[in-house]
Amino acid sequence: MSTEDENFNEFDDIEWWNIYTKLYVQDIYCHDPMKRMASMYFRPQFIDAARFYKSCSDSLLESITYLQLSLLDDCCRAYHHAGRRPSQLFYKIEQRVIPGVISGVLDAMRVLKDHRIDLVVDINVPSFEMLSSLHQRALYEIVDTGYSICIGGYDWRNNSPQHIHVMSELLSFIRVGPPPSNLAEVNHFIDTCFYIKERLGANIIVDRIQSKAELDFACRTPYFALMGDYISPPCLAKGLDNVFSKVCYDKGK
Repeated sequence: MSTEDENFNEFDDIEWWNIYTKLYVQDIYCHDPMKRMASMYFRPQFIDAARFYKSCSDSLLESITYLQLSLLDDCCRAYHHAGRRPSQLFYKIEQRVIPGVISGVLDAMRVLKDHRIDLVVDINVPSFEMLSSLHQRALYEIVDTGYSICIGGYDWRNNSPQHIHVMSELLSFIRVGPPPSNLAEVNHFIDTCFYIKERLGANIIVDRIQSKAELDFACRTPYFALMGDYISPPCLAKGLDNVFSKVCYDKGK
């Protein structure tokens, strides 16, 4: 399959599949130094990730997500063997397939809970008004089962804090970022973070911190955790050759 293809509809190329199944891990630094947090996500190599996911049909994306979920337990075991087992793991899922993969999501959450790892579903939703009732029911099912959701994608630069329209009962975490890179935007950014914390009661993760100045601005917010390349760049997970051989084996069956 060429990386120039506009649509990805077939699992027809082992070489492409091997290129696709790369797991990245990024540490998240919590305000509580005793809590170890990390973000895990799969992304293609040599293919723009946003274009890839956008080009996938819903059925293909659901299949990919189910396969990724089935590998999370093995991935966490390998991560644990390296002495870096997180207590809270954020896993990115495309929001449009949440209703179709909800059973796999809940199964993965239960399995990791047995390893004392809380799996947090991490999705980009600029506004809950964009979600259908089917999507909302799936998110409520996660929360009602006792697990957490992290919401990202909010455009703080072009909205005032009062324009955040979300169902607060669904929220455990909100990713906000990147922080401002100039002084003119600092007050608006900090006001937004305080509004989210005080009015919505969500834990704020300041994301996409790329510089010392952005880190300084982020530290002026009521943050729960910080993440970004300046603090801890994403790295390719090590010691997972057996995991990815399982991908190829499962595909070839």
